[in-house]
Amino acid sequence: MIPDALQTCQIIGSLTNYPQINSNVEITKLVVESGASITINPTYSLTVTGTLTNNAGNSGVVVASTSSGTGNLIHSTQNVAGTVKRYIAGSTSNPYHFISSPIDGAAFSSIWSTGDYNVYWYDETDNDVDMDVGWTRISSGTLTNGRGYAIVGDANKTLSITGDLTVPDDISTISVSYTATTGTYPNGDPRGWNLIGNPFPTALTASTFITDNTSSLGSSWQALYYFDDANGDRTRTADYSTRTTTIGAAGSGAASGAPTDKIPVGQGFFVNVNSGVSTLSVTAAQRTTNAGSQFFIPAIDYINNIWVYVEGPSNNYNEIAFSFLAKATKNHDPIFDAAKLRGNPDIALYSFVKDSDVEYVIQGRPLFKNEDIVNIGIHAGVEGEYTFKMKKSTNSSNTENVYLIDLYKNKTTQITNTSGYTIYLSPNEYKDRFLLKFENKANSNDEKLTESSEIEVFIYNNKIHFINTDFEGEVIVSDILGKTLLNFNLCKTENRNVYLPEYRGVVIVKLVDKKGITTKKLYSR
Repeated sequence: MIPDALQTCQIIGSLTNYPQINSNVEITKLVVESGASITINPTYSLTVTGTLTNNAGNSGVVVASTSSGTGNLIHSTQNVAGTVKRYIAGSTSNPYHFISSPIDGAAFSSIWSTGDYNVYWYDETDNDVDMDVGWTRISSGTLTNGRGYAIVGDANKTLSITGDLTVPDDISTISVSYTATTGTYPNGDPRGWNLIGNPFPTALTASTFITDNTSSLGSSWQALYYFDDANGDRTRTADYSTRTTTIGAAGSGAASGAPTDKIPVGQGFFVNVNSGVSTLSVTAAQRTTNAGSQFFIPAIDYINNIWVYVEGPSNNYNEIAFSFLAKATKNHDPIFDAAKLRGNPDIALYSFVKDSDVEYVIQGRPLFKNEDIVNIGIHAGVEGEYTFKMKKSTNSSNTENVYLIDLYKNKTTQITNTSGYTIYLSPNEYKDRFLLKFENKANSNDEKLTESSEIEVFIYNNKIHFINTDFEGEVIVSDILGKTLLNFNLCKTENRNVYLPEYRGVVIVKLVDKKGITTKKLYSR
């Protein structure tokens, strides 16, 4: 171990000079002499602010990797030989991993051995309208800096990639493309999708990478899309995990969870670029360290993150995420929202923003005082039971109730991480059936209902919805000054969704029946 206070270090060639980096160390100069070596152990980092000299060849500088994580090396000296290891989880389901090389011009044999499955990169310029077409096999040669590769593993293994460690002077941009394909897109729009990756022997900050390339990324796709999870269980994770500048949504629900703001060493991922874009920026400032084991396949105000997920037949899983923050709106916010990239043909959960039919996996939403209602959709690819639940981040204010509203059944159910809403669905796309309601418990202004009533009333999309009730009687809707906006009788056999003339502001809904009068204060937006 090198002491934190040490500013210059020379590793000389003797059997006692093979230091292990077991803490986060920063020094100004490092010289590794012939016959010696230095190893950066998993989850720790070594930063050399000045010159790094390695006279011991590829074995002189080693970035280690195990199932607990990978080391991180930040330096700026070109042509420094080294070895970067990358632990890859495998299983009998033969999981895919998207990887990239942290070595300048690494050999193909660094990521493939005799007996392994094929290796592919994704050719965006392929003119086919099906996104699944474009995978291009390679079997020799060198790896392209900044490109992502799909490899398959049936067992746990550790790749050992050797050669000159990539630094910013070796690569400042990553080549991408946008091909003007025409026609219909049965499996998503293939234009602008590029499989790239982290080119450095240290982690990148995802939010900085996205922010630096905001103008180049597609308006609805300013995010990173990963495939796989640390356990490599492809039968459950055949979908994409997504990361925006503020939050991640898992495609698996496995132990790794949603992607963090760190792009690990050797990590590959998909991005979507605009027409005319040929490069993305990768800079020294994007480099960071990463203490976690997660490997997938600007300062912001207080954020409250909430995830909602669905579990379907055959252990299928999908989740969506919401960030509530002051700078977000209910419309499309490129820096906070990310559209859904489907990977699993059997299940897809997504949400909608105002006045848009784009399907989102992540949404930034404005902070709300009382409640917020979001339209969500689900693709049920197979017949069976689907259960909706929710989970919160550790920085949640813990004051929100989350409800799943089923408009077809006129039913509202509170969902938590232990109890949810289960419904039997036939194979179909359900885009107008389900809503999510987020309620701030501390600021709820609804008056208590009579004990015998279970009525739930809310306003969404210029309609008053009456849920969980057999109420029959008079309904009077007025503004805050008492002016009547609507007055009608509601019967059991009638439509329980009543159109409200376009109105913004507080409305008072008064329900009158033989049991008495109940009022609700609602907000029409």
